[in-house]
Amino acid sequence: MIDDLGKVKTWRIRELTTLNVVWKSTNESHKSALQRALVVMCYAHWEGFFCDGMKLLCCNLANSEIPISAINEDLVIAALQSEFDKYKDGKDKLQLKRDLVRAAKDRLHSPLGEDWSVLLPNSNLNFETACFTLELLGVIKPFDAHRIFIDHQLVGWRHKIAHGDNPKLNTELMLDHVHKTMRLMDLSQDYFIDVYAKYIAS
Repeated sequence: MIDDLGKVKTWRIRELTTLNVVWKSTNESHKSALQRALVVMCYAHWEGFFCDGMKLLCCNLANSEIPISAINEDLVIAALQSEFDKYKDGKDKLQLKRDLVRAAKDRLHSPLGEDWSVLLPNSNLNFETACFTLELLGVIKPFDAHRIFIDHQLVGWRHKIAHGDNPKLNTELMLDHVHKTMRLMDLSQDYFIDVYAKYIAS
């Protein structure tokens, strides 16, 4: 898993580095458009790498013999999708609640299983979503010092561009943005490897 994770990160870092070089060397008439593209790509690679890492890690957890209770009991929500689906008809039967409790107790002592895909963020990977997902895997206070960057720059600037705004960013800010995005991917990789090492590789 560690090698696969490294390969996934390497091509994303290489692409951001290439775009950054192109943006710095382009003439002023093209700089604004390339800056917007680079901001959007920074977010795309942050979300994409996070999801790729989660997929690799959860596949390994699901194929292991590690019970959910050994990782984090809250992770059982990822193994109860079939039980949650029973509530889609709007019924609130006491029997369904009992079945849900029984299923939760039973699956705590089983590996993650095949429903782990519910842990993957659909879009808008903000600080709260990223932290919640990693905390389910037993990571304590992930990204604690990076909340402002994730929410106000990675997510916020991307959101502004999507709605036709153009953040006023000088060269220093833009270079810092790209560097911090790469650092966040490094940190995410560290979290994934730590969980893997703790529960699977040990």
